[in-house]
Amino acid sequence: MGVKISCEYLGDLRVRATHGPSGTVLHTDAPVDNHGKGESFSPTDLTATSLATCVMTILGIQAKGLELDPARSPRPRRQRLPGEAVAASRCRDRADVGVVGRLEG
Repeated sequence: MGVKISCEYLGDLRVRATHGPSGTVLHTDAPVDNHGKGESFSPTDLTATSLATCVMTILGIQAKGLELDPARSPRPRRQRLPGEAVAASRCRDRADVGVVGRLEG
């Protein structure tokens, strides 16, 4: 079962995409450093956004199956990415640990 998505090149490195079932319209624009105006999501922004929303949707499906509601979590926590340094001084608990920068390797 496929979903129809129509794309139209508008010129000036801009594209309009329309989601067939809902009619939702999405515009893309090349970033300024790639000859665009940077006035909307770039296609590469949407690639990263697609991956992030896919993972979050899968986690939501799993949470729902476990009868959890991550949207109502009392204290959301940010997970540290590999290679990120952490400031651990004067922390009262693990939730107070914050990311202070990335380590280049």
